[in-house]
Amino acid sequence: MKSQFFAISFLFLSFYSCKKSEEKSTITINSPSAGIEYTSPVAVSIDFSNPSGPIPDIEIKVYPTASPSTLVFDYDNHVELKTFSVNDQFSANVVTITPMTLSVKCGEGDLIVSKEINFSVKP
Repeated sequence: MKSQFFAISFLFLSFYSCKKSEEKSTITINSPSAGIEYTSPVAVSIDFSNPSGPIPDIEIKVYPTASPSTLVFDYDNHVELKTFSVNDQFSANVVTITPMTLSVKCGEGDLIVSKEINFSVKP
């Protein structure tokens, strides 16, 4: 009887101690703002949070909207924190007003959260 109790207790503890958070993270883009024209350098300020567990992966990309493979800003980090902020800047050497896209993703598996905004950079 004792061995059955310990076996059941062990299985119960193993299941709940390894269970990952089922809540999705929250992304708050502070800067740049959608629809605004900026001059270089452009500030990038983004807050990530998930009160129920760590945020495993963060990916931030900025690129000209017409050319997604041309990255102007590329940030990729694996963190295991409940809150995390990215505060940085990038310079875009443009000769005309250029539409840009900011793409942000965090999480893993079926808990990935993403946001995307469009703004412009002028000479």
